[in-house]
Amino acid sequence: MKKQSLAMAALLTASFMDLMDTMITNVALPSIQGDLGASPVELEWTIAGYMIAFASTLLLGGRLGDRFERRTVFALSLFGFLAASLGATLAWNGASLVGFRIAQGALAGLMIPQVLAYVQVLYPPEKRAPLYAAIGSMSVLGTVAGQLLGGWLVTSDAFGMGWRSIFVINVPVGLIALVVALACLPKAVATEANRLDVSGAVLSGGAIFLVVFALTTGHLNRWQWWIWALIAVAVVMLAAFTRVERRLTAAGKAPLISAELFKVRPFSGSALVQLLFAFGSGSYAMVLGFYLQQIIKLSPLEFGLILLPISLGAMAGSAVAVPLSKRHGVSLVLVGGLVQSAAFLWVRLVLEAGMPFNAWVLVLPMAAAGVGLIFVAMPLVDIALREVAPDLAGTASGVLNTVQQTGSALGIAAAGGLYFAIEESSGALIAVLAALWVPVVCFALTTVAALFAFGQAGGRRPQQGEDMPGTVGDAFPGERGHDEITHHKVMRELR
Repeated sequence: MKKQSLAMAALLTASFMDLMDTMITNVALPSIQGDLGASPVELEWTIAGYMIAFASTLLLGGRLGDRFERRTVFALSLFGFLAASLGATLAWNGASLVGFRIAQGALAGLMIPQVLAYVQVLYPPEKRAPLYAAIGSMSVLGTVAGQLLGGWLVTSDAFGMGWRSIFVINVPVGLIALVVALACLPKAVATEANRLDVSGAVLSGGAIFLVVFALTTGHLNRWQWWIWALIAVAVVMLAAFTRVERRLTAAGKAPLISAELFKVRPFSGSALVQLLFAFGSGSYAMVLGFYLQQIIKLSPLEFGLILLPISLGAMAGSAVAVPLSKRHGVSLVLVGGLVQSAAFLWVRLVLEAGMPFNAWVLVLPMAAAGVGLIFVAMPLVDIALREVAPDLAGTASGVLNTVQQTGSALGIAAAGGLYFAIEESSGALIAVLAALWVPVVCFALTTVAALFAFGQAGGRRPQQGEDMPGTVGDAFPGERGHDEITHHKVMRELR
């Protein structure tokens, strides 16, 4: 079992690096601008470029893992991610940094779907919930660590490298994870040698690229007509993608996304909840960062410390969430959405009071937000994937991550657009108060969506020998026991 644990540690490290790199650049933007002379558009693209590329390759990454040898896909994409991180460290101007960040995001999009898929391969069904919980916790730790570690590295001028240290730190950590992965991960070869759905990959990737690009850069371009034209083209591409996938399914071939996946009710319900949850989660860090660093004049490290209680609250909340998530997962999601909504309403009221800023008054609401976050994140992945067949695990992971990334882009676009639009006319305080309504509303809607999407069916795990509506046994006739067969084969290889 030691080899199995090491394999999982390597996967979690890769997931942590991706989530950290999504956020770590926020605190370094002023230093990057001063060193490279980067323009405001280039600074925006150091964040948006990563997100756009990541979202555009997730579905392809999931399908590549299902179609080819999964360990090779993971190792190659991780190696490429580390090479792009080294390139970002050596960037000579704003444009080159943006290019390396786009490469980082694209390779992370190929890598991350393998993480959730390997949980299905490495562990039997009854042991997966804690692993999904650990991956959910990474969303908390990676986000906060990105802000906190990035702030410390930049403020302390770690290694004498200034802002470049936030990228070079990936290299030694990632190389260790790569060596462990190659030594410990099973091959997990695809069971069917279907041709890769190239047209589906191009259409879905292109549509996601256009949508995320338009949403993350719309406010910079004052929502000119061509931004809306890009969104319209994306809708057409998504319609064409749906038609291609249906045609492949009818012909008995392997589409990029199987229609059977969305017949599993917990998965389709979780995708909706994930979208709203990510919308709220992506909306507050950037606007709070701008307000607290540019107006209140906090240092990058001080801003990172402001967000630290979120991580502490999440760790405290996990003590309750771990034992309850198996049987009361949906109830936790319902409570978590409400707690997060109330927490950011609290943050908004603190800022609205207009008193001289005191960081201590944000500790309790931020800690409450962390508790709510872990209540949603911990059970949600398990609810989504518990009834998905192992052969579709990579695809399902790619879909969930795509939904998450698109939701984050929507949140950034909505909150960022409100902030910058209102700041020009009414000032920063009014702008941040308006933008904070985005997480308040979205987290409340997360609870509403969970209530309607899951009902009673998603609230507990099926017991041994029990089927529930929309189970794998119904959606995939003849595949009962496939989980156990796959798991035993892997266990032999790990030994």
